[in-house]
Amino acid sequence: MELTQQQELEISRYISAVSDALAGRLADNQSDRALSRLRARIIEQISATDKAYPEDVDVQEVLRRMVAPENQADILARVWGGKTTLPVESAAEPGEPKDTEAETASSYKSLSERSAIASPDKLSGGVAAIPPSTADAPATDETVGQREDFRAEPSRGVSAERRSRTSPEPQARKAATIPNRPVSPPVWLGVLAWCAAVLDWPVWALRILTVIIGLVTAPIALLVYMGAYLWLRVNGRIEGTMPLRPWRMFFRPVVTALMLIVIHFAGIYAIKAVRVLHENWLNRAMPDMAEWAWYDAEAGRMFFWALVLLAPLALFSAMPLANAWDYSIKRFVQACTALYAIAVSFGVASFISGLILAFVREFTGG
Repeated sequence: MELTQQQELEISRYISAVSDALAGRLADNQSDRALSRLRARIIEQISATDKAYPEDVDVQEVLRRMVAPENQADILARVWGGKTTLPVESAAEPGEPKDTEAETASSYKSLSERSAIASPDKLSGGVAAIPPSTADAPATDETVGQREDFRAEPSRGVSAERRSRTSPEPQARKAATIPNRPVSPPVWLGVLAWCAAVLDWPVWALRILTVIIGLVTAPIALLVYMGAYLWLRVNGRIEGTMPLRPWRMFFRPVVTALMLIVIHFAGIYAIKAVRVLHENWLNRAMPDMAEWAWYDAEAGRMFFWALVLLAPLALFSAMPLANAWDYSIKRFVQACTALYAIAVSFGVASFISGLILAFVREFTGG
């Protein structure tokens, strides 16, 4: 089963909302495992449609059947032994093992009934996260005490609405990172599609603007684009369909730069060798080469622009580009490197040709 970037984004938005509501109520490792199992449960429900390529409505239907993120966080907090805002119906006696799936189902059922009364159009039967094993979340005196406290003081449970009012920061952060419109399919890395969705701009206009800026700033725009992608990818704003390969991102630009360095110094030292041969072995002064020695004057500038333009492109070809652009750009970089080698060879050949013609003119007296 393969999900589109838009479908992955919708799932990530729901998981992110649950994570915000769960903040501070579980230890980091427990929270990560709980969210991982919740995501696996969502994927399992989507897979139940028996479609290799689920449609957007299938994913949306599964997410619609889930309880609200705040209520899902309450379920996870209770199952994993954290702080919950739900009043507990029954408390375990000291020394009893932690509740299993039966308790989770019971908690979820009661929560679903209360949520359905408050918002019947948003809940038609939810999907609970897979509960942890007793090895993952052993019962302790502290967790049993927490249950008894919540039973004795049910007024401590607060509604999701009150919690969202008292904790505006997660909501503001979430609103700032959730796109306002569906994300268009990526052409390269999906950065502009994501930005267009967040800013509510037409993606084609943003792409045209970026191309114009790229033509003016050359490799700087490309480096900024790659940096923006890595930042979005690391922070979970963009769900990549292909993994990042750090070794390739290091290897390709370094190899390209080394090849350009070798070609550059090969041309420089080839001309120096011709000079030494002519002056020391033939005991002749170098004639005026004029236009024939153009590479001798332009070698540094040619090397600089080749390195500045091709090294970022080599790095770009190592990124997880969509639509097989990584392969095309890699071939383009290789072709440009070969053209640079041909230009350097032509410059050396031009220097030698000018030297030969000067010798012939001197010999014939022309």
